[in-house]
Amino acid sequence: MRPDSLTAEMHAASKLPALREKHKGGDFLLIVHPLWRIDGDFGKKLAAGADVNFLDTFNLERRPLRAIELAQAASFAQKAG
Repeated sequence: MRPDSLTAEMHAASKLPALREKHKGGDFLLIVHPLWRIDGDFGKKLAAGADVNFLDTFNLERRPLRAIELAQAASFAQKAG
């Protein structure tokens, strides 16, 4: 989809599929089920201390570029704030 900026791989700590950004420090976009609560302890456990954001399969399937843009914007906002 965007081979110059994203690679698909497995997130080692959570064993979940992920997209990894090549140009922005290698941040992970973990791919999760849309009904999973990613806030709180469960999200922290999935992230395993890494700097990650989450993409749910519903949005990734239906509007992939928009879902990736929103996840990247959330990552930027977290780092800036």
